[in-house]
Amino acid sequence: MNRFEALNTLGLEEEASEEEIKLAYYGIDKEINPLDYAQNTTIQNQVKVFLDKAKEARDFLLNARNSSAARQVLNYKGKKQRQDKLTVTAKEAKKARLSALEKVWTIVAQFLDQQRTRRNTCIGLLIGSAVVGFFVLRYIRLMPPRIILFIILAIIVVISSTILTTSIKQIIESRKIMVSLEEKMEPLKEVKPALMPGEENTENKKQSSEAESDAQNTQEDSSTEEDVDHE
Repeated sequence: MNRFEALNTLGLEEEASEEEIKLAYYGIDKEINPLDYAQNTTIQNQVKVFLDKAKEARDFLLNARNSSAARQVLNYKGKKQRQDKLTVTAKEAKKARLSALEKVWTIVAQFLDQQRTRRNTCIGLLIGSAVVGFFVLRYIRLMPPRIILFIILAIIVVISSTILTTSIKQIIESRKIMVSLEEKMEPLKEVKPALMPGEENTENKKQSSEAESDAQNTQEDSSTEEDVDHE
């Protein structure tokens, strides 16, 4: 593994700090578990490979010998401030976990595209076999060539049908996994924007004025009902 591959695996920029490297791996380690994808062994194996690559990338990037020259200088200057234990805020943890889930979502999406391509190829082969079979029956009168061609077409149909069935099953399972990942990502995306001090006062005033207006409308409604009763 080289530096470019390691950074790409963790989704980091060239000048990523030691804390950013640890944080990126923290999200992957905390959020991704191969057992969550046991319903599809192919995706599960790909997730395991990704976890191994992520760990290798972290170890590679944290090794001082593999740092860029600029990063080595920055690390040397901040050596006294670095800590072995990573301190993560709630916001940073959410962001790291979301990034990890997005990486797995990308893996599943690529796998889904591959299965769709296989499905479409198999459908094309089946349609092509049917067309060729029609022309064989119509235009080839000699029995030996006809039998040979039909044997070849039968083999193509059996293989294509088997692959097609497997691909459809993989597509259904992949979609379920993607839906599950999207459900996990949704709460991590819902970050309420912080209000400025002036905006908080404005919001509080707005809420209080709305409450006073509702109370006043309620009083007016009750007085109107009393007048109607007196009449």
